[in-house]
Amino acid sequence: ISNQQTDLLIIFPENFDEAVANFDSQTSVAPAPNIELWANFARTESGEAQSILSDILYGYHHELTHRFTLNAPSENAPDGDYNLATDADMFAMLVGMIVPLLFIIFIYTGCQSIAPESIAGEKERGTLGSILVTPANRRDIALGKILGIAVFAVLSAVVSMLGALLAMPNMMGLESGNIFEFYSVTDFILLLLVVTSTSLVFVSLLSVLSACSKSVKEATAYATPIMLLVFVAGLIGMIAGRIPTETTYYLIPIANSSLSINSIFSFEINVLNILTTIIVNLSVSLIFTVILAQIFNSEKIVFDK
Repeated sequence: ISNQQTDLLIIFPENFDEAVANFDSQTSVAPAPNIELWANFARTESGEAQSILSDILYGYHHELTHRFTLNAPSENAPDGDYNLATDADMFAMLVGMIVPLLFIIFIYTGCQSIAPESIAGEKERGTLGSILVTPANRRDIALGKILGIAVFAVLSAVVSMLGALLAMPNMMGLESGNIFEFYSVTDFILLLLVVTSTSLVFVSLLSVLSACSKSVKEATAYATPIMLLVFVAGLIGMIAGRIPTETTYYLIPIANSSLSINSIFSFEINVLNILTTIIVNLSVSLIFTVILAQIFNSEKIVFDK
């Protein structure tokens, strides 16, 4: 149960039927027979199983006029806590439901606040043309724009996410208020790689939209509907339930990022799937970078002619 391989353990005291038959709440000195239901609330199926069995046993409990107890303090659980989930398990369950959505939104808003101004803003001010007439290759200019914006977007997203993660244990009332006790350096490195690759997708996409826009206002207007799609992709980590292990799911840009972030925080890391996520995101970013370079080669688009 602790390893989330089994959902529920029910322990009836020895000679339960006889003890119930002989128990009288008015005259019996010994405590009522106690049934123990051990579960792990970090696993959804385990919590549901305990809830269903508790309802059944409580109904039986009332029929027998309170001749036994359920999950009362006992030798095995002096505090009456029959939940085998650790702080790390509970943190992972709650964070796995909420954090993927928050992370995706943080990353996108960080990119959205910078990309339109960096490209559409320069078009609007007329400074982009000065850059494009330099001997530099248009592809290199496009790549430089995307990487430069991505650095600031990643830093913005990481700071926001780190603040949220540091506050969550205390907000959840966990005994340990330090997330670094739950996750290793490897986990955070994988998370940073996923966040960075996701930022590159958003930055490259928004850069293409900005290059096709005449002003920052127009670029922002184009970016707003995409926010809805990003929100839906972020929700996948919340509604997916058990994290899928099939690599096919990780071929879908942005949705793969949500699932990968969820797997990291849920201690269900599949290195192949995370590498697939990073490679797919980098490939999509490269495609948008090539498109941006082609747009820079078109004076009709750049100078709105």
